[in-house]
Parts: sequence; C-alpha cells; structure tokens
Amino acid sequence: MNERNLNIDALRILACVFVIGIHATYNFNPHGLMDFNNYAGLLLHSIFRAGLPIFFIISGYYLLNSKIKSIKKFYLKRIVNIIIPFLIYSFLHFLIMNRDSTFSLNIYSDYFLKIVNGSLSVHFWFVYVIIGIYIFTPALSYIMNDSSDRTLNIAFITILVSYLVNVYYNNSSFLSVQPFELPYINNWYLYFFYWGIHRA
Repeated sequence: MNERNLNIDALRILACVFVIGIHATYNFNPHGLMDFNNYAGLLLHSIFRAGLPIFFIISGYYLLNSKIKSIKKFYLKRIVNIIIPFLIYSFLHFLIMNRDSTFSLNIYSDYFLKIVNGSLSVHFWFVYVIIGIYIFTPALSYIMNDSSDRTLNIAFITILVSYLVNVYYNNSSFLSVQPFELPYINNWYLYFFYWGIHRA
C-alpha cells in the first residue's frame, strides 16, 4: 500500500497540530484552583491527546498492509532517517543538559548507559517506542499479509485482553501480595496493530 491518500495526509497535519497543542496549552492541575485556565487546559488536553494515537494508527495502516520487498533496505532506511539523527540530537541534548559538568571520558560512557536504558530524557520516549515497532514490523507484515481477517481479529482481541489483565493485575489494590509481576504491554503498540489489521 504505497498510494498517496490525501485524507491521511490531512490526519498527519492534524496530529502535528495536536502534539504541539499538548505542549503549548495550560496543564490541568487536579489539585489546583478550578478556574477558567484549569478547565480550559483539561478540555484542550482531552482533545489534543488524540494526536499521538493518530500517528501510531497511520503507521500501522501503512506498514502492516505493505509487502516489504527488502528487509535490509527497510532497516537501513530507518537507521539513516531515525537512529542516526536521534543519536546526534540526543548527544547534543545530553551535552547541553550537562554543560556545567567537568568534561571527561566518563561523559561518553554515561551517555551510552543512558541511551541504552532510556533514562536520557523523558521526552525521547516516543523514539524508543517507534524503534521497537520498526524492529518487529517486517515479521508482523509478513504474518498479517498471509493471515485471514478472522485470525487477525482473534489475535488482536487476545492481545487486548492480555493488556487489560496486565493493567489490572499490576495496579490492583485488591491483591495484597502479587506472586509475580506481569511484563508491561505498551498501549501504543495496540494502536499500531489494530489499524494494521484493517486492510484497505
């Protein structure tokens, strides 16, 4: 699925506006004064937070409905367009945030550790999620293009139920003792996978 869709292009623009809106509008404070700014922030954030799910939905719609002819080219393109710019920008960000520190070779090892464990900056969370998606996209695309709609729907329902059980179990106040902790299932992957199963 490589044809241009103007409606989806319009959705991308809308999602960009929404993401900017999240960071530009007043943050709702549930413990603050319930004035106009607080209520306006609550309303606007409720609308603007649709921006990120839209991006994941569009990615799933295109990537999982396309036959990837060359896995090597697929990964190489993502390395050039995402990984390399991310490493450059994140290192500059790291240097700026640590500009008052004494420069030494340890700064490189510190950067490496932070970039690997994801603690460099909370603002980079999106990059880690999208990299995780791209790692498994070729395999998912191959499986989904050879599967029936019924099989894909069953798979999605299974993943959704697993996610809900995961959230309830790991956050349940009814369980005084949890014998084990379930691995966290990221909800962004659900947006990506769900729209990918809706073929055009």
